Amino acid sequence: MDYKSLQELFHEQVYPSKPNEWDIEDALAYLENLDEDIQRSLLEAVPTVWPISHSLAFSFLKDGARQSHEFDKDTLAEWLRRILFHYEEGGLKKARAYMAEPDASLTDGERDIHSVQLENHLGRLHAYARGVSGLDLHIEESPIIYTDTETVYLPGKIEFFEDAQENLLYYKLIIGLLSCCILQGSFGRHRFISGLENVNTKELILESAAATYFASFNSSQCAQDIYQLVELCRGFTMLRSEFPGLMKETAEIRRKLWLLRRAGQQKASGKLESFFASIVFPEDCDTDCGHPFTVLVTERGRADAENEAFIRIYRHVVDGDDYSAPFSFFPFMDSFNFTEAERIRELRVEKNEKKFTSLLANFLHKTGQSSPEEITAEISADQADSARLPVTADSAGEKPPNIRKKSLNINNSALEIPVELQELISRIQADLGKLPEGYVSAAFGMSGRGRSGGEATADVEEEPIVEFIPYDEWDYRRHGYRKNWCGLRERPLKGVRSEFYRRTLEKHRGVLLKIRRQFEMMNTQEHFARRRRHGDDLDLDALIDSLGDQQAGLAPSEKLFVRLIRNERSISTLFLVDMSNSTEGWVGKAIKEALVLMCEAMEVVGDRYGIFGFSGMRRMRSEVYKIKDMAEPYNAEVRQRIAAIAPKEYTRMGPPIRHMIKQFKDVDTKSRLLLIISDGKPEDYDDYKGQYAIEDTRKALAEARGNGIQPYCITIDQEAHDYLEHLFGSGNYTYVKKIEQLPSRLTDIYRLLTR
Repeated sequence: MDYKSLQELFHEQVYPSKPNEWDIEDALAYLENLDEDIQRSLLEAVPTVWPISHSLAFSFLKDGARQSHEFDKDTLAEWLRRILFHYEEGGLKKARAYMAEPDASLTDGERDIHSVQLENHLGRLHAYARGVSGLDLHIEESPIIYTDTETVYLPGKIEFFEDAQENLLYYKLIIGLLSCCILQGSFGRHRFISGLENVNTKELILESAAATYFASFNSSQCAQDIYQLVELCRGFTMLRSEFPGLMKETAEIRRKLWLLRRAGQQKASGKLESFFASIVFPEDCDTDCGHPFTVLVTERGRADAENEAFIRIYRHVVDGDDYSAPFSFFPFMDSFNFTEAERIRELRVEKNEKKFTSLLANFLHKTGQSSPEEITAEISADQADSARLPVTADSAGEKPPNIRKKSLNINNSALEIPVELQELISRIQADLGKLPEGYVSAAFGMSGRGRSGGEATADVEEEPIVEFIPYDEWDYRRHGYRKNWCGLRERPLKGVRSEFYRRTLEKHRGVLLKIRRQFEMMNTQEHFARRRRHGDDLDLDALIDSLGDQQAGLAPSEKLFVRLIRNERSISTLFLVDMSNSTEGWVGKAIKEALVLMCEAMEVVGDRYGIFGFSGMRRMRSEVYKIKDMAEPYNAEVRQRIAAIAPKEYTRMGPPIRHMIKQFKDVDTKSRLLLIISDGKPEDYDDYKGQYAIEDTRKALAEARGNGIQPYCITIDQEAHDYLEHLFGSGNYTYVKKIEQLPSRLTDIYRLLTR
């Protein structure tokens, strides 16, 4: 393009601004001799920079033209992103300094563009880990890949592949693999105790049982590496059995990862390497290995084969002198951290024992069970259909491992136990290999019916069972309700001691003063009540009407006074706070700060109010967390609970809204307000998404209005969405695009709604 065409295109990009022509001429002079595609690419990027800084836009054109030979379309976009980052960090000076020097990393920019940062997907991966394992697993960043059985540690950045989705899928594969290792008891202390009968038990105090067990072999490193290979084999077996969709989806990236592994190996590792290959590609493995690896390759599903195979493989490797250096498990993991896992396990075993005996004692007391003669815990053969869980887009309907119906056999009869106890038995069995009979005996003692009387009650903190509350769910496809389709539990939220409350008041001191003044005005509003028998002054209109009636021969009215009356507020409010994983970070913090300021203001106006959080995963695990009941005073304990609000699982809105309707049933105020604070649309891990989730939430809101409750939504989002008006109706929702606006915006909305 010639200069005139460049000038016209530039004016189109910055319209309606009218910059100085000499500035334009100076910048466009650098573009005249470039290819037309490059000219267009640079000018089409100007609208992104122009609203931020005109000077930065001109500098961008000059330096972009100078370095244009380095850029293609994607690289230019990445360069522009980095320019804006430097501008936000250090202003125009730092951005210009960055543009002046060529960025060598952009030559390898494809890998950076498609890399995946763990911190950007933490909420999603947290929910994925918990869904796959059925455990409350956490995700944290670490330079090495391992798990301590409660947290999965992953690298902060993955850039193995040019496709970002493949890099994200790698995270999911590793989470799934380590979750299976946890569930199958790879870290269980009982796995090593059987081989330590002749070892002094005092040694177990000094180091982990696993380390002591491996030290009993001539080559402890070889023994540990082979054990880990065997456990990875079992882990991939569980993935193939329980999550075939995940294995199918990751088939290609597992092959790519293996090629990456081979490229980084200094030398082949012999038979162990071939065994590892058969583990990574179980669907393609060759069963004719010619040595004891065949035991696992051909009988991979047998749980009783791994210990025998481990010993046979170890002897084969050592006798054959096939082991000279520690084995590398890259890139699927680094190493099992048995020491840390055992430390975490000891804490968990103690906690689970107390929780199990308490839960079972309450259950036995309710069901009236007698003292046991014989006790066992078994897993029935029937699968629990309600526990099915989609793991990936291509694996809907798969089930999480170890989610099976459990029965407790007491006195030779099967006793069906609650879901929470079933899940707890799974965790205990993973740690100990079995459910100790002593746990059940202790529970009978606590229930007051066992031979031990009430001896155990002093040592065990009682934790009552939280009952599920069934709720219907609206299915728009069948134009009817699914009866008792969802199970909801109301849980108390345990507070945390922190400086959050004090720091919030200090940070928003000015906003708080303004809010308090506004609410004081609401509390002191007055109006005149006319035509009263008694009052503070004469009502002139009533007096004139009375004189007119008297002249007409009618009996004059005695209501001749006006009285000043203060407003009698009859308002109750429930705040329903989204605690899904998408509120992690600054969104969740801002919500908590807004709640603190709102509570301070509500105490001024004197209205009744309560605060509940909601989250959940799947239809039978919807949860509501009680932060403040309507009848509860606003005190230090409530402040600690607000500080403890944290992201949990997903956003299934229907059951929590219906539960709030139930909370309002005993409230007799004239106005009842339900304020929902969320950052996104309703969605859950199962098929509760899209139109189905929107229509169920809309129906629940209609039920609220039918019960005289006014719902209103405050959504923290950067974009407007059509579904909000469909959900809440026109005028019953608002966006908060800047998080700093949330505290004051929340109070403004409340003041308007409760006039």
